[in-house]
Amino acid sequence: MNKYILIFLLLCFLFFESCSKKETVIDEVYIIKSKVKTLAKKHYNSKNGKELPPPPPYPGFYGLTNIIIDKQGEFYFYQRKYDFTWNCIPEENPNPDFINLKPVDLIKVPKNSIVDFLKENTSPAIKKNYGPFIIASQLDTLKTKEFINLMRYVNNTKKSQIRIYLIRRTTQEENVVLQFKKSDSVYDPDEIKWDKDSITFFEEVNFKKK
Repeated sequence: MNKYILIFLLLCFLFFESCSKKETVIDEVYIIKSKVKTLAKKHYNSKNGKELPPPPPYPGFYGLTNIIIDKQGEFYFYQRKYDFTWNCIPEENPNPDFINLKPVDLIKVPKNSIVDFLKENTSPAIKKNYGPFIIASQLDTLKTKEFINLMRYVNNTKKSQIRIYLIRRTTQEENVVLQFKKSDSVYDPDEIKWDKDSITFFEEVNFKKK
């Protein structure tokens, strides 16, 4: 083989090799901060193309549709009814309310099916801007491919119809209830030693007198 042809082929190989390295995909990483922050997506009026103001922030920790991600990266799903009893003057650093969540309310969803599951089970009220979609994590950093796929779906407003979402750390109540869910133990909120500096109880929640 002519040496010039050999050199040309070698240069071509090196060129394509360098191009392939430039196309390396960088992993997406989400850092979960302890401070609660609502991420409101921009949405537009389809008639005139002008940006509309986002709906008001939801003054609470819980949404109508909620996902819990545990320390192993597993997904758990639960829903709540729409509640109009909002706090008119939100606190600067509010504590989550006690919502009487139960282990039976938590549904474990296979990792690879989380997007398809949400397509069938996301509350219709979410699509009407009555509250945000909530992702609560026990992990500080989320970078699994299943979570990335979930976020790509959530951020695709046309497909998910989710306009407001919030990513936060799990609350004390979620952690306790999830623990009982996993251990398949009998859960009684009256027997839990709640840290009342991290949760708000209302008068209508009646605990047993000990």
